Amino acid sequence: MEDNLGAFTPTGTSASVLPADDTGTTALSPTSLGAAGFNNFGIYSNGTITLPAGSNVSLPGNGSLTLRAGSVALDGAIRAPGSSVNISTAITLAQDNLTGPP
Repeated sequence: MEDNLGAFTPTGTSASVLPADDTGTTALSPTSLGAAGFNNFGIYSNGTITLPAGSNVSLPGNGSLTLRAGSVALDGAIRAPGSSVNISTAITLAQDNLTGPP
């Protein structure tokens, strides 16, 4: 899964920690994380979450997957036997965008 987040600098790090090719997109593999024992996933973005065509996400039983973003594009498959899947869209406004000019 991917989202189109912009570049960020985590506290205590420098912007050069991420290679230029990796800024703007975050890729996750719930299938790999599930194989490691994780079974509850929540992915939130102010941009778009994309599950590309040909991608298959398989959750272990008794898990959950929540996708919430400005837009969600599902072109792949999600398999979640005995698990819950929640997909929603929401517009998130920053407080700075709600106040007018000084």
